[in-house]
Amino acid sequence: RALLESDYPKERMIVDLATEKRAGQAAKEVSGAISKEYGDKFFKFLITEHPENINGEIAGKGSNESWAGKRAKEAIIDPLKIAYENIIASSFDIDAQVYPKYFSCLTYHYLTSPNPVRSSFQPIPLYFNNFYEAPFFSRVVSSSNVFWQMMQQQRPEKITTYSSHSMNFKTLVEMDFWQTNVVSEDAGVFWKAFLFYGGDYQIIPIHYPVSMDSCVGGSTWQTIVNQYKQQRRWAWGSEGIPYLIFGFLKNKKIPFHKKFNYAFLLIESFWAWGTNAL
Repeated sequence: RALLESDYPKERMIVDLATEKRAGQAAKEVSGAISKEYGDKFFKFLITEHPENINGEIAGKGSNESWAGKRAKEAIIDPLKIAYENIIASSFDIDAQVYPKYFSCLTYHYLTSPNPVRSSFQPIPLYFNNFYEAPFFSRVVSSSNVFWQMMQQQRPEKITTYSSHSMNFKTLVEMDFWQTNVVSEDAGVFWKAFLFYGGDYQIIPIHYPVSMDSCVGGSTWQTIVNQYKQQRRWAWGSEGIPYLIFGFLKNKKIPFHKKFNYAFLLIESFWAWGTNAL
């Protein structure tokens, strides 16, 4: 519904609903109901089902996104001969809701970017979908995260892609889509692109929000557990440290000062995350 209420022409939108086979029959029924209600309201509507136990993959968002992107390429984009550079791919979690002007704002930034194929576009994540249903501590965590992301928008040289983000489809095809063997695929896709293009890749902040859910469980205790697990999952972004450092050792195209700055930024940020509270 949020996609339909955006002001971007729906006849130019491809919606790819990426499901997991391991989610079982219940997920099929939900995706089928969504397809029945919304399938004819966009240029194309595709449901993909990511198989389980693919060699070299872990169960996660990155492997699902890559599968979905490749299926959309094979089933829709290539048969219609749509130029990859004319497609902006937006990756959204299932709870993400775009505000009405999001795609217009994204399109403006894409068309005015000096090199959109070498850029990712990062909106501001808000956690307001269910804000007043969440316990106070969940709201504090959500609000703190929003403030941090707003500050990061003012220093694009220090941010990576986070949660919901957008990038050129040609970029994804050239570097073989998202990482399929990591937990934190949102920052991971930026590091993958940064290494693939020899450091010639950037983040363009979009001063416009998307909204997602705050952590809420069936009880106060379950909310605490869910909040901890969410933070723990985000902390898995530290897996980017060895990935990046080993990538820097092998990549001779990236200037030393860029390598040093990003390596220090990544190590220091996760060190601070793990120790500041103590």
